Amino acid sequence: APCGSEPVTEICAGLRNMPTYIYRLTPARAEMPTSPTEEESRVIGEHFEYLCQAARARTVHMAGRTLGSDAVWGICIFDAPDDDAAQHFMRNDPGIKQGVQLGELFPFRAALWGEEPPGCFDFRELESDT
Repeated sequence: APCGSEPVTEICAGLRNMPTYIYRLTPARAEMPTSPTEEESRVIGEHFEYLCQAARARTVHMAGRTLGSDAVWGICIFDAPDDDAAQHFMRNDPGIKQGVQLGELFPFRAALWGEEPPGCFDFRELESDT
C-alpha cells in the first residue's frame, strides 16, 4: 500500500515521524574504486559494516553505489532526528572519518518508497559472480 493509504507500512510511518537525509559519497582518491590499497579495502569493509548495522536498526533505508562508470559515487538514505544528528551519523561513517571517502549531506524527502527493503547483503558477493 502506498504511504498515504491504509495499512501504512512501518517504513512509511518512519518517514513521516523523523526527517530523512541523503549523503553522497565520492572516493577521496580517484583510483580507489578500481585499485584500492589494502588500507582503503579495510576501511571500505568497515564502512559497509557501519551501514549494514544501521540498516538492521532501520536507520538506513538504502545505500549503494554506481557501477560501470568513470563517475563512481554512492548514496546513503537514512533517518535522523535533526541536522546535527545527521551530520554526526555521516561524519562517523568509517569511509569519511578515515578519509577514504568524501561526503555531502542533504535533507531528503522520499516521494515513493517500496514496502519491503531488500535487506543487508554484501555487494562483493554480487561482483564475484560477474
